[in-house]
Amino acid sequence: MAEEGREYRGVLYVGLMLTERGPSVLEFNCRLGDPETQAILLRLDDNLAEVARCAADGRLESRTSPGGGGGGLRGAGGGGYPGMPRKGDVITGIETALGLPGLAVYHSGTQLVDGQLATAGGRVLSVCARAGDLTDAIALAYQGVGAIRFAGMQYRSDIGADTLAALGGGSGEPG
Repeated sequence: MAEEGREYRGVLYVGLMLTERGPSVLEFNCRLGDPETQAILLRLDDNLAEVARCAADGRLESRTSPGGGGGGLRGAGGGGYPGMPRKGDVITGIETALGLPGLAVYHSGTQLVDGQLATAGGRVLSVCARAGDLTDAIALAYQGVGAIRFAGMQYRSDIGADTLAALGGGSGEPG
């Protein structure tokens, strides 16, 4: 963009898919997408607000790069998702999940009902993990999502499995 005389300051997110011919671009976004960005932000060692300020001021090169290790994410949907998702199912186990080192839980479809955390439909939450490598991060994310319970809870267990297999790191399935 700079070569075309269009200076850009901000977030540029690229959605990629690994194919037999190599990486293929699915989309570009000029925003922080969720849940895609959640695992990446967990790896950021710097304060996000400070990084954003440096980007806005054109001083991003003064910031450090994301921290090392791997990031893994598991999203959990409510019963009936994606069609007619259920609402109001009590969610338990988040405190247990958050007790795991390197783990974060992001809420997207949650609400408080009579003082209890409950589903609000759709994608309910994401469990993200940071560990020494991708294999350990995915295993930790599975451990975290396994601690959380609500009626109709569903999540995919195949995300990242092909990448781990290609890297020689196993199937990606929880042990």
